[in-house]
Amino acid sequence: MHLDEKIRWTNLHAWEIVEALKNEYSIKMSRNVVRQLLKRHDYRLRKAQKRQSMKKNIWDWNEQFDNIVKSFPSQNEIFSGPFSTIF
Repeated sequence: MHLDEKIRWTNLHAWEIVEALKNEYSIKMSRNVVRQLLKRHDYRLRKAQKRQSMKKNIWDWNEQFDNIVKSFPSQNEIFSGPFSTIF
């Protein structure tokens, strides 16, 4: 997919821009005017893209989390190793 270098992208909808102008700068503007300005200045809404993982063999996620939990000390164990008897 070739992207046109003139086009600028925003993740804000026109109504979000209207609200921001009103709240932050006390500027009243309609959604239609915002849309026209965005179009005139080559701004486009960047849409969220849903993609499916291309991995064929996803291993068991529970196994991954079990390994993470094992790597942390138990709740009662503050220090471990040769100096644990001192504390």
